[in-house]
Amino acid sequence: MIVNDSLPRKHSYNTAQPSAKRRKVLAATGALVSSIGLAGCSGGGGSSNEFLTLATGSTGGTWFPIGGALADLWTDELDATFTAESTGGAIENVRLLEDGSADIGMVFSNTAVQAVNGEDPFDGAVDVQALFGMFSAHTHMVSLAGAGVESPEDLEGLRVSVGQPGSGTGQIAELVLEFLGVRDSIEERQLDLQEQANAMRNGQLDVGFWSNSIPSPSVQELATNREVSFYDFSDEIEDMTSQNDFLTQAEIPAETYSGQTDPVVNPGISNFVFAPSNADEDTIYTMVNATFSNLDRLEAANEAVGEFESTARSVSIELHPGADRALSDNDL
Repeated sequence: MIVNDSLPRKHSYNTAQPSAKRRKVLAATGALVSSIGLAGCSGGGGSSNEFLTLATGSTGGTWFPIGGALADLWTDELDATFTAESTGGAIENVRLLEDGSADIGMVFSNTAVQAVNGEDPFDGAVDVQALFGMFSAHTHMVSLAGAGVESPEDLEGLRVSVGQPGSGTGQIAELVLEFLGVRDSIEERQLDLQEQANAMRNGQLDVGFWSNSIPSPSVQELATNREVSFYDFSDEIEDMTSQNDFLTQAEIPAETYSGQTDPVVNPGISNFVFAPSNADEDTIYTMVNATFSNLDRLEAANEAVGEFESTARSVSIELHPGADRALSDNDL
C-alpha cells in the first residue's frame, strides 16, 4: 500500500477560515470533543467561533459534493461553521481525524475496520465510531475503448491509474489488480479521480479505477467526451466477494453512462461518515438528525443521497451513541 500523508487539501466548500487558535483546547484528542460538545452547539446558525472540518475526497468523486451539502446543512443547524474539504480519501481521512486536522470524515468500510483494529496501513488503533451509512460504492474499472480490455491479461503493459495515494479507491484498485494477477505487469499511475478522467480524455492514460456512486461525476464527464468501456466482473465476482467479506456484488445498470448499453457487475463496498468516539453525544445526535430530516435538500447535491435511508446502518464499526439514537428516532 502506498500512502502519502502530505497531500494538500486543495478545495473547500466554505470560505470561512479558522483562526490561528483553531480549537487548541482539543489538543490531540480529535474532533467535536470538549469544546464543540459544548453547551449551545446545537443552537443553529453557525454563529460560534468554532470552525469544524469534514474530510471528504477528490473533487471528481461523490464525497466532495455531498460533504459540501452536509457542511452547509450542519452550519445552519448547529452553533458552528463546518467546512467540507477535498482530501486524498479514506486512509488520509482517518489520519486527519487522528491528528486533529479534521473533525469528521468519510471512510470505506474496510478502511474503518483497519483503523479501529490498528491494522496496516495504520500504526495503531484509532478510536472512531460511525455516524451513518451513505451509499454503496461501485468499483468502476474504465478503459478507453481502443485499449481492448476484455480480460485481465489485456491490462498488461497498459497505463493504469489506481487512484490517489491515501484513497479508498486506491485500496480497492490494488486489491482488484492483485486478485486479477496483473499488479506487477501494468504501468501504475496514482492520480485523483478528476485527474485520471482528464488524462484518459487526453489519451495519456489507458485505464482508471473509481470506487464511487453511480453515476460518478468524473466518469460521467469522461464517458460523454470519449468512448470508454467498463470491465464486467461477472467471472470474478463470486470468488472476489467470498475472499473479501467487505465486498458485495453490485451492478451498474445499463445506460448509467453514455454508450454503456449493458449492465456492469462489479465489487461494491459500503461507505459512511465517522467521528471520534468521544465526540459529544448530543452534538452528534443533532448532526445525524438534521441529516435525515433534510434528505431532499441534500439529494439536490448528489443523487447518491437517495440511498442514505436504506444504508443508514450499513457500517462496519460501532455506531456512535448519539448517531444510534438519531437513527432510531428517524425509524432507521
